[in-house]
Amino acid sequence: MKRIFFTMALSLCAIVCLFAQQTFVIDGSVDPEITDSCYNVYISDDYFHIDESKVDMCVPVVDKKFRIEIPCDKVKAARIRCIFPGGEVCSACIDFFVVPGETYSFEVHNGHFGGQPTRKYMQNIERGVVAARTANPSLVTPHTPKFKGKKWQTVTQEAQNPLIYVKDVIFGKDETVLHIMSDFYLSNIFIGKEVHIEDEHGNKYEIVRAEIANLDDNCTPEMRVYGGYLVFKPVAEGTKCINFFVGSSEKPTIANIKENAKKQKPNFKLNVNVSPDITDNGYLIYMYDKKERYYTLQSEIAVKDKKASYNMCLDEKRLAQLFATFPDGSICQYCMRFPFVPGEECELTVKNGCFYLSGSEFYRQWGEADLYIENLKGDQRKELATKYFKEHNTEKGCISFYETNGILPLDSIVNMLPESIIVSEFGIQLLEKAHEKEAQRRYYEEKERKAKEKQKNTQPGMKFVDFSVEYDGKVQRLSDYVGKGKYVLVDFWASWCGPCREEIPNIKKVWEKYKGVKFEVLGVASMDKPKDTFMAVEQLGIEYPQIINAREEVLDAYGIMGIPTIILFGPDGTIIDRDLRGPAIMEAVRKCMEKDSSSK
Repeated sequence: MKRIFFTMALSLCAIVCLFAQQTFVIDGSVDPEITDSCYNVYISDDYFHIDESKVDMCVPVVDKKFRIEIPCDKVKAARIRCIFPGGEVCSACIDFFVVPGETYSFEVHNGHFGGQPTRKYMQNIERGVVAARTANPSLVTPHTPKFKGKKWQTVTQEAQNPLIYVKDVIFGKDETVLHIMSDFYLSNIFIGKEVHIEDEHGNKYEIVRAEIANLDDNCTPEMRVYGGYLVFKPVAEGTKCINFFVGSSEKPTIANIKENAKKQKPNFKLNVNVSPDITDNGYLIYMYDKKERYYTLQSEIAVKDKKASYNMCLDEKRLAQLFATFPDGSICQYCMRFPFVPGEECELTVKNGCFYLSGSEFYRQWGEADLYIENLKGDQRKELATKYFKEHNTEKGCISFYETNGILPLDSIVNMLPESIIVSEFGIQLLEKAHEKEAQRRYYEEKERKAKEKQKNTQPGMKFVDFSVEYDGKVQRLSDYVGKGKYVLVDFWASWCGPCREEIPNIKKVWEKYKGVKFEVLGVASMDKPKDTFMAVEQLGIEYPQIINAREEVLDAYGIMGIPTIILFGPDGTIIDRDLRGPAIMEAVRKCMEKDSSSK
């Protein structure tokens, strides 16, 4: 099958493979009002642990610019603290990953560090983290805290949040410890004081402290790579099951954490054969979660003598995708997406820029269907594809190929399956997916219908629709800002939204030019964790006010289907313009301000 173009939406990514000695560079600029005289730089050891007892380098600020050059042959971590003219060390800091050969541009604005890392930088961090974990599968380092007690080294669990999972559990006399991990290496996963666990009888145990991670800042590079240890009050003796709660929700973040006494052996094998004309020197293996919503880098395999292999243990079929890596370290923009199936062996041949599957029965069926579809051309393609499927609708490999690649709609696929497949576990899972997709389709159709109705009522010329948001015991309303005699530019955004972050510089320019008695900017942080919002506000140097913790009903009030959504309101609360982006933001505000000035 031809390599599929796939846009990688990674709000967290990374790389720790070995390089020849290279240099990581930070090119920094400092706003004129910033008085930082220099920056202390602390570089981690090979385990991403940062020790501030020793300053590795001190970099001066010259003409409001600074440049940090860190020699390195592998991905590491570093921390920066600014030094004020009097020699005082700033209490705030910024942590980042050091990647050989990469350059990262920083801007210090109003006491905040801001920067836009490149996609390559992010991917290389991800690869580095996976390499570190692969080289040290126990995840034990010289800095790992030591706990005494019985240990569940292998656990089963039901994670509601795909960002985090439990690596192991330790039952001590005076404490119970959960080793918490994440596969989303650059996401912000905050674990606060409200965290607790419950046993199978509903008894609650509060958190006491955290090791490596801490309850105020648990997003250090070391935490991201090796996880954190959360220490709770000791659970009752004989506990067989634990539920883990990040917050006060009645639904556990990770449910049914239990010991798995069975020794797991690899039950899936992938063999890759590369033709002589192909220069691929390795492959990145990404795995989707069980709902096929998120994917993370599972492993990186090397090509040696035009061959590569990978084994793993699976409890069920999981969708995967492979990206080729090239000798210069770059990553192919195309991928091969197919399922890893327990008990099967896959032969993957790479030739002529394409991937071809064969091997055990499932992958032989997949490969035959793939070759047939690839050769279909013209108007009869759908008809012939349907005919082929009807002739092979008992073959799980063929069915999976059609479903994964969208050759036919899922409901059509299900309707053409014989009863022998429908009543099998394979068929039941396919039915459940079809029902879920149909339910999602109906949900979003209704949501879109309602949104369009709301949009009709929030067009330019209409009065603003008020809403209220409660956070930290305080209630904020849109009417606290809009309709008070100022033009107000309102940005509905979130820290996890890439396009939102891209618009922030445009909004900041407008705010800095026109802020005052006649103009204000308001951010509405939507569908975002408050701590993530605060971190993004600091990173991006945002100074204008924010409404924190806005939920779906706030977006519904204006028929917002996607963010960022930027709306300009007049002094009396009338909507002047909406859905502004890029230069149109400055232009809309400029016209209003000039009109306001000329009317006096």
